[in-house]
Amino acid sequence: HVEYTQYSQEIKFSSSISDIVDYHAGIYYFDNEMPDRRSQISYGSDAGAYYAGTAQYKRLDTDASGRLLLLNSLNRLRVNTKDDIDNTSLAGYGNFDIHFSEAIKLNAGLRLTREDRVTNSQRLIENQGYGEELNPAFSNNVVLTGFNSNAAGALTTNTAEQIAVANLVAKKYFNATSYNTLNDIQKQQVADAKLIRNGRIGNLYQNTEAEAFEKVLPTATLSPSYAFNDNSNIYFTYQHGEKAGISQIVGATKDGGKSAPAKEEVSDSYELGFKSALFDNSLIIAADIFRTDIEDYLQPMFFEDKVQTEFNGDGKIAYTSGLGNVPEVRTQGVELDINYSGLEYTTLRFAGAYNDAHYVDFKFLAKPLEQGGSSTALPYYDASGKTLPGAPKYTFNINADYVRPVLGELEFHANINYRYTSSYNNDPSLSRYAIAHAYGVTNLSIGLGGRDKLFDATLLVTNLFDTRYDFYTNWNTYAPSYPRWVGIMVSTRL
Repeated sequence: HVEYTQYSQEIKFSSSISDIVDYHAGIYYFDNEMPDRRSQISYGSDAGAYYAGTAQYKRLDTDASGRLLLLNSLNRLRVNTKDDIDNTSLAGYGNFDIHFSEAIKLNAGLRLTREDRVTNSQRLIENQGYGEELNPAFSNNVVLTGFNSNAAGALTTNTAEQIAVANLVAKKYFNATSYNTLNDIQKQQVADAKLIRNGRIGNLYQNTEAEAFEKVLPTATLSPSYAFNDNSNIYFTYQHGEKAGISQIVGATKDGGKSAPAKEEVSDSYELGFKSALFDNSLIIAADIFRTDIEDYLQPMFFEDKVQTEFNGDGKIAYTSGLGNVPEVRTQGVELDINYSGLEYTTLRFAGAYNDAHYVDFKFLAKPLEQGGSSTALPYYDASGKTLPGAPKYTFNINADYVRPVLGELEFHANINYRYTSSYNNDPSLSRYAIAHAYGVTNLSIGLGGRDKLFDATLLVTNLFDTRYDFYTNWNTYAPSYPRWVGIMVSTRL
């Protein structure tokens, strides 16, 4: 559930100082507010059995009382996380084009942006379900309706009201007059049900304001170019950019939500390229080599949640997800774009890239499950040198477009496009089970319409050869490929 409001305004002006210098400048304001961004987890009647440990399940699945405790532990429980986010950007910028001569030009620009990001968050029980009496007495700084007991079910320190809840549990599940009349086996069953519920309730916390991100971030560009003639030029571009950091709550402490701010992402990019038009502009070639060095790269991460680890009590480290900073990342490669229109009615195009995107310094990537995941004493590993998730090394498109006038005022058009993506890993933890293998998809369209564009009918076929490119997004989540799809699109213009 998301409530979202956005305001933006830009004032921009352009002018020439002389025949040599053109410039544009402006100010930009952007504010987006999400006063109620909620995510919830709901549990059904079989959730208690699903989340129970082996020993817990065996102890509860022995009699009617135990099975009722197992059922009620999570049935209809709903836990809700609510964020209130307010992000504001105010920027001033200027960009200059300096014409030193017909052949030599320089583009330079600077932008300063004030970023203010504030997040408030809370995590509470929205629906108690059928097992409210199995709550703990509190979770962090949230007071609940349960009672205090140890791992064996024996009562610890409780108020009179909490003792009354314990007696209610004894009456409801065992038809006993008070909790103290339960035997050790029954108390252990209560403890098991409470632990199952407590593990899913997890880290509750009252409204907590995360540490705000407030900073002025610069962005700059410098790009000289040289034209050999009217049809060919060479250029170099340097860009410095800074992306705003994050204000967020990730997990909790005993005192409430845990603020886990992320720093701004800083990048320096370099590009050297050329563009050329040959054979009376029928062949256009553009190519470049590029490199980007990024410090404090922002990406989804897993953070150790010590409070949840203590709640679970299974000897495994519990994780929670959020955005974090990778010390250093680099991406570098080559891009090529060729467009040929020398055949009558036909345009051919190839666009492709080689991209080496890898971690330069990242010593604390959370281990995937096949390497032990959270069950190992060392839950992180050194991913320095490894390719970033979701970053194929090779991608290209081959496209053929045919457009020909027919029958007077009509126009026949056809297009075929082949898109290739090399293999890549899609899991943030780089699980070996989440590799998407190389694939290529072909799309086709054939249509007939008026040359004045007032009417057009087109047959569309996506994934013409029904290529399978499904993969696992992580070790246990499957992403199916889209099958061949055939449709007709009819369009008009009034």
